[in-house]
Amino acid sequence: MKTIQVLTACLLVGLAPLVAEDETVAPLPAAEPWVVVDLTNGQRIEGILREETAEQIVLTVERAGGTIVTTERITRTNIVAVTPLGESERLARAEQRALEQLRRYRLNPQTSYPASYYQQVIENVFRAFLERYPDSPHATEVAAALAQWQDELRRVQAGQVKYRGKWMSAAEAGALMEREQGAQLLTHARALAARGQYGHAIQLVELLPGAEARSFLAEVYPRWIAQLEQQTQRLESEIERVRQTLQTAEETKQRLQQSIQTQRQSLRTWDSGSPPPLTGPNAQEIAELNRANQTIRATSNQLAQLQARLATTQRELERARAGARVAGVALPKPGGALTPGKVVDEPRDDLASGRVTREMDYTHHDLLAQMAGFFRDYWFLTLLVVLGIVWLVSRRLSR
Repeated sequence: MKTIQVLTACLLVGLAPLVAEDETVAPLPAAEPWVVVDLTNGQRIEGILREETAEQIVLTVERAGGTIVTTERITRTNIVAVTPLGESERLARAEQRALEQLRRYRLNPQTSYPASYYQQVIENVFRAFLERYPDSPHATEVAAALAQWQDELRRVQAGQVKYRGKWMSAAEAGALMEREQGAQLLTHARALAARGQYGHAIQLVELLPGAEARSFLAEVYPRWIAQLEQQTQRLESEIERVRQTLQTAEETKQRLQQSIQTQRQSLRTWDSGSPPPLTGPNAQEIAELNRANQTIRATSNQLAQLQARLATTQRELERARAGARVAGVALPKPGGALTPGKVVDEPRDDLASGRVTREMDYTHHDLLAQMAGFFRDYWFLTLLVVLGIVWLVSRRLSR
């Protein structure tokens, strides 16, 4: 079944030029109204008369052996005379144009054409020329070309094809194209595997028959599966790290919110006869709470993207294992040693912002943070000390 699929694909690829050949064969040009126009400036223009009115005439003029064709519009005031060519001259011009068109049809030395294309060229071009101009001095040339086209038509009708300049049966051509296409696909697949694109490499080779293709699959499938397993482990580890970061940030946020709520509750129940309570969260607590909220948003987005990537990788891993079983490739048991390779410890990227990030430790306080914590806890005593210093300074200045 695989061989039939590959043979069909190779035939479609290899014989594409034959099917794509333009099968519309234009008929040979007939004798047309050639005229010679004498102009007032002494020039003469020879061409095919296309249109004639009281104001102007329109000619089709051919130059450089018919390779350059232009349309000339000449006003009557610039014309001295319009003289039609004689019958013999018109037939000679028509024969020359037909011969030039006939010579454009050439056999391809590398490939053959469909039978219908041969038939159209033979009937509408070569035989039509010989029937219309039997006394042409080029009749021998045309007859020889006709015989060559008829010979190739008989070969095609007998089931042969021309492939790379040699005639052979369709089965032989298909087998040759299968080997050539298979070798090209294997070369491309090896280049993909060398770049670590194992999945794409396997897609190119999995339908190819032969021992070389099977050997390639037996070599690449374990690498692909090991690569996917490593990716799965890295993603799982990264997800766990992000979850821990998210949990730390949420705990920090909860602690700060509880502290703020306690301070607000103390303010509402304060009695004027007792020392005043805290008036609210300080700047450090607010900044820390904002950092926790930012971390929660960023890590939540990062966690969702990592989980999506993990699900995709796991599906790809299952597909790779199923493909290996179908291909008859022996795989190591799950959890076994992975294919040796260099694992690069890359910095973790923040999927939400696209920048490299580091985990933030919200429990660490430097010296300034510790001083701020002391003033926050003993703010009343600090206030009294400050007021005393101000009173002493003011007394000394008043003297």
